[in-house]
Amino acid sequence: MNKHGMWHHPVYKVWATMKQRCQNPKNQRYADYGGRGIKVCDRWQDPVNFIEDMFHAWKQGLTLDRINNDGNYEPSNCRWATRKEQRANQREPQACGEIPLKGVTRIGKNYRARIRVKGKRISLGMFNTAEEASEAYNESYRSLRLYSGWVRLALYPRGARLGAR
Repeated sequence: MNKHGMWHHPVYKVWATMKQRCQNPKNQRYADYGGRGIKVCDRWQDPVNFIEDMFHAWKQGLTLDRINNDGNYEPSNCRWATRKEQRANQREPQACGEIPLKGVTRIGKNYRARIRVKGKRISLGMFNTAEEASEAYNESYRSLRLYSGWVRLALYPRGARLGAR
């Protein structure tokens, strides 16, 4: 048993998930958090402090939200929000140049490739160039055989119609 006795509580699970996203490079969401430089403040390295700071405002159905999406997890930048409020506070994906590449976003000096399968985003990794990320997306897209007929590759801008004359 741990010293705070809340390991089973949803707020403790939020704390553990927050730390994993920011501090564990093997976490599926690390590229969106720790990989972008998002950190958990020193105070919140201990779950007792996180629970002390955040538990009073927690209600079932709310999620932890960073007010400034580029800011760290710290008391002055976090609140509990509904899913709708969270969606309104999301950052916009960044295009990778003049022609956006499907499944590729720029994160600092690197490029992330992701693909959606049955509504779930799957990270394909971080790459040094947009071309490497695009190739990873294309290979995954082809191997999954998501669509029959025309395959829409990352070589075309978003919204381009393949096969149109």
